[in-house]
Amino acid sequence: MEQNNNIEVCSLPEIQSIVGYLQNMEFKRKLFGGCDEDNVMEHIHHVTLQYQSVCSNLYAMYRQAEWERTQMQDKLTHIEQEAATYFQGCCQWKQRFEENIAYLQAQNWQLQQQLTAQWTEMEQARQAYYYAA
Repeated sequence: MEQNNNIEVCSLPEIQSIVGYLQNMEFKRKLFGGCDEDNVMEHIHHVTLQYQSVCSNLYAMYRQAEWERTQMQDKLTHIEQEAATYFQGCCQWKQRFEENIAYLQAQNWQLQQQLTAQWTEMEQARQAYYYAA
């Protein structure tokens, strides 16, 4: 806000227009002194209508901003739900992957044991064949 002739002026153009109107308005004078009451009421009515218009516009802007905020909040909630679902899926996939690795490692160990046993058996049979001959 800026200071203008000791009157605080809002940055909205509509308010600046009202302030300019108030600063520049002149009342009709009565023939024997004072201001014409009808003219004063016209000015008051004019300023009141302008303020009502500003208030209506500000309220509409507020409602629009509130609607946009609600839409963004809904989108954010949806994204958070999707992220939670994806994260849960990733955790399940990781668990299955780790289970598969453990299973394959166990299978590998068993196969190594079997191969070692078969190799030992073949080596013993070979040595027995050569010593028998």
